[in-house]
Amino acid sequence: MSSRLRSLDSKISFFAFADIITAVSGVLIFVALLLATDLGVPTDSRSKSENSEIEQQLQEAFAMQVDVDAQNQRLQELLTTAETAPDPDKLQADIKRLRLQLAEEQKKQAAINDQLTEVRTLLRSVMLFSG
Repeated sequence: MSSRLRSLDSKISFFAFADIITAVSGVLIFVALLLATDLGVPTDSRSKSENSEIEQQLQEAFAMQVDVDAQNQRLQELLTTAETAPDPDKLQADIKRLRLQLAEEQKKQAAINDQLTEVRTLLRSVMLFSG
């Protein structure tokens, strides 16, 4: 019975169908590769004015970034200075001590000025009597 089924097989060949499927698949792969190679190429669809505007915006952004970087550097230096600064209470005590010392030195200077004035007066009087 199995020999009869084989002899009754249809005489249709699927070789042409497989050939068409293979060809269509090849064309689709070719189109996909062609499109993929075109993706990396930039298109120049923008006008020159749009390009110059974008370039100007980029330059402004770069200038702003430079300013921000400089400001950031200054703030970092201030932070480092603040971290290494002495205690404010100690600074206040030092200021008070130095003010007292300044007042004492000013008193000494005033006393020396008074002595200098007296010496000058004595010298003038001596010069007047001797001259």
